[in-house]
Amino acid sequence: MKISIIDCNHGFFDPEIWVAKENNINLNIVDSSKDLLPQIYDSDAIVVQRFNVDGDFIDKLPLCKIVTRYGVGVDNINLEDMALRGVKVLNFPGFCTNEVADHTVSMILFLYRKLDILFKLSSEITEKWGNNEYVYPIKSVSDFTIGIVGFGRIGQAVLKRLKSFNFNVLVYDPYISADILLEYSVFTTDLYNLFERSDIVTLHTPLTNETKGMINETLFCRMNSNSCIINTSRGSVVNSEHLLSALKNKKIRACCIDVFDPEPPLKEIFGVNNLYISNHCAFYSEKSLDLLKKSVILESKKLYESTRIG
Repeated sequence: MKISIIDCNHGFFDPEIWVAKENNINLNIVDSSKDLLPQIYDSDAIVVQRFNVDGDFIDKLPLCKIVTRYGVGVDNINLEDMALRGVKVLNFPGFCTNEVADHTVSMILFLYRKLDILFKLSSEITEKWGNNEYVYPIKSVSDFTIGIVGFGRIGQAVLKRLKSFNFNVLVYDPYISADILLEYSVFTTDLYNLFERSDIVTLHTPLTNETKGMINETLFCRMNSNSCIINTSRGSVVNSEHLLSALKNKKIRACCIDVFDPEPPLKEIFGVNNLYISNHCAFYSEKSLDLLKKSVILESKKLYESTRIG
């Protein structure tokens, strides 16, 4: 079996190489300085991170029946095109659930306690010692509401963590099942109501045609001027232009993001002083990355063998 890794920005391939060697797989790590197609023409499977795969591209690879993605989302793979051609798509929706949930809750606590404001005062902290006017008001936890948009694995993991703090939580997810509602005893509402009532809104929805640009000016206008938003899902779920306008015009207080559209972000957004950015690293821990890198090879092999048997 030949597996070709087309793109990956992790900076190392030791886990993939080890798994391939142990399983007698011909692993081809593409040389980006050379023409792509001659390197991958005879591949049984390709592995991508951000590279876009559609029907026209896959038609140029006569042996390829598997497209594997480093990560959870598959928005850079045309699933309809793959299905029409009998190409299997493999992703890993559970590999970083805890890491993203931990990253999200860290952002929630950062904004809830207004550490964004306090840390900016550090150069003059002695003059402001013991003075709470700079963070006024801060609600008690029991009066503070977190809105979760998207209640899949990560949204549920965020809720579990928030329960230990006793925050009020609202959820929006039009596809949530009655069983999940019962299991988590969660309050659901429509999107407009959630944005109106939440002090912090955190996004955990996949990127689809339905969700692209879903978070926009209409919803930002529903928020109060002391509320905040967090995005660790997909950058394109949020209308970036509308978000920056809401921040600059103080329609909302602050935003923490791990993802943006486009990526990497344009330099001008770094001048928005109430926008806090992490570099698409919410997925990361040593364990989660190692597991992902081994799994893209091992699970591709398993799927390849099952396809051949079938």
